Amino acid sequence: MSPLKDSERFHFPAAPIDRERKTAIEKRKAIFVDLNEFVTARGGWLVSVAGAVDVVLECLVDSTLPDDVARLGHDLKPDGEGQRILPAGVTERFVRNRDGNLSLITEGSTVPVAEVRHHAGIVRVERWRFSL
Repeated sequence: MSPLKDSERFHFPAAPIDRERKTAIEKRKAIFVDLNEFVTARGGWLVSVAGAVDVVLECLVDSTLPDDVARLGHDLKPDGEGQRILPAGVTERFVRNRDGNLSLITEGSTVPVAEVRHHAGIVRVERWRFSL
């Protein structure tokens, strides 16, 4: 009797998936791909696995994206908040002083902006959950 190779000794075949379940998963994957394109184009993120029944959407706090997704026929439920690091998460607006130096403009100011700088930063996001 010959000894088993490691690949034979540790092989665990996957459980068979019935045809109906596989078809349902493939349909959800197709919907997910289209929905992910829609969400990404509007500045949001789907953070679920393609084909999963439950989908989690993340978007910036003041985004209208949840309303847009709801108009597509999905029943969104709030699922808390989180954080993301974005490449341009912080925006600073500056005014040029009389001496030529830049000063940060306070929120709501109406002075003309001389320079805008974007920095990576942590932003708050809302999470929404729905089923496909």
